[in-house]
Amino acid sequence: MIHRRDLLGAGLGLLLSPTAIFARPRHPPLALRPRTHPRRNHPFCRLALAPETERELDAAKRKSEELLKAAQVDAAKQHLDMKERFERETAETRDELKTSERRISKREDLLDKKPDVLPTKER
Repeated sequence: MIHRRDLLGAGLGLLLSPTAIFARPRHPPLALRPRTHPRRNHPFCRLALAPETERELDAAKRKSEELLKAAQVDAAKQHLDMKERFERETAETRDELKTSERRISKREDLLDKKPDVLPTKER
């Protein structure tokens, strides 16, 4: 939104100075302005809350912090449980693979010995 004072300033600048084309407007565009009033948090502009309202607000903040910490602890515990379960399952799978490997190697050894046994039986 263009304000009249910006147009008036630009017009006077064009008339008075050749460098007015490069001059910046006094106020930033709306998109760049802060969303809240700059003095809203100033002590004289802020409305005082009733003491019970401040206590309720503090209690709500404490409760939200407690809930957040509890959720973080629960998430950490769940993560640890999942990691332990994964490690257990991985160890079981590894043991199964080792057992299968041993059985296969025994079978290979037996098959390698079998041709040696056949000629001795034929005699």
